[in-house]
Amino acid sequence: MIMIHSSAVLTLLLRDAGFDAVAAKLCEAPEVMISPIVVMNVLLKLSKRYADPAPILGTFLRQSGISQRAVDSIQTSWARQGFLTYSAGRWSLADCFAYGAAKALDAPLLATTDIFATCDLRLL
Repeated sequence: MIMIHSSAVLTLLLRDAGFDAVAAKLCEAPEVMISPIVVMNVLLKLSKRYADPAPILGTFLRQSGISQRAVDSIQTSWARQGFLTYSAGRWSLADCFAYGAAKALDAPLLATTDIFATCDLRLL
């Protein structure tokens, strides 16, 4: 199982640089999870381009088999710890919860941003 960050989702949806590498990693994963907070972050970013990005993202998540993992107190605790330890004020709420979900599930994080480079996650 892997967790996917909003940067990787946006790379795929917008066909940004690195699209092929992210798509390959997504296809190789037996199971891909996403935090609902990360989903909301993607929707907010897509709303700058599309009036209603929900159908676009919903279709993408269904077709790619990405499941939402509900936020729980363990993820919240890890999100807080990650923010305090690694963020230095740079992480968004969605970044914190992507970190928290990956830690809680002991899963690597698929991201295209370097903001997690100094943290203790396994990154894809």
